[in-house]
Amino acid sequence: MNTPETLHFIPEVPPLWTTTDMSRFLRCTERQIFELRKEGMPTIKLGGLVRFDPSDVRTWMEKRSGYASPRAAQLRDISTSGEDSAECAKSDLFKEFPAR
Repeated sequence: MNTPETLHFIPEVPPLWTTTDMSRFLRCTERQIFELRKEGMPTIKLGGLVRFDPSDVRTWMEKRSGYASPRAAQLRDISTSGEDSAECAKSDLFKEFPAR
């Protein structure tokens, strides 16, 4: 017999990010994301949509830079914790420009 739990089961899957999400996360323009895609940034294509798996992009950035910077570790921790990319950017802005 089906219970409400089995009928409404949705697996926990990390969300895929849009180009806008990725530009906020990396704090760059969407045009720069397009250029990074040409350089090999990993994407997932769903029909006409382009999406990014944050963990794949982090791994690509670390390999590309040749080392795991403290910022890369921070980004890895944030995306695995499920924190929103906009919250990450807000956090960085606050560090650079603290409220008075």
